[in-house]
Amino acid sequence: MQEWELVNETKKIGEYTCYKATTIKTVKGRKGIINTPVEAWYTPEIAIPFGPLGYNGLPGLIIELSMYNYKYYVSKIALNSGNETNIKKPTQGKVITKEELEEIGLKVMSEFKKGL
Repeated sequence: MQEWELVNETKKIGEYTCYKATTIKTVKGRKGIINTPVEAWYTPEIAIPFGPLGYNGLPGLIIELSMYNYKYYVSKIALNSGNETNIKKPTQGKVITKEELEEIGLKVMSEFKKGL
């Protein structure tokens, strides 16, 4: 989970009052450690600690996320749509650490560049 810094800054996105939070995305690549700033705007009016690209943990829904000169944002929010969603917990697979996932990613990228 990300460690967010809550910033004393607000803006209106659609009908929601949003608050700013920042974090740093750290990735280990072939050129070493790369730190990228991430900016999120979340609204406590929708008290769901969820957002795009796996970013979460804020006291509200992330409405807008900026990273790598890209901006991800919500285009429509439909609450109480009447559709019930049943999400089943996976029963197969292997639990790995973040470090193991990064190692797998580095190996796959290395093989990809070699044309394997």
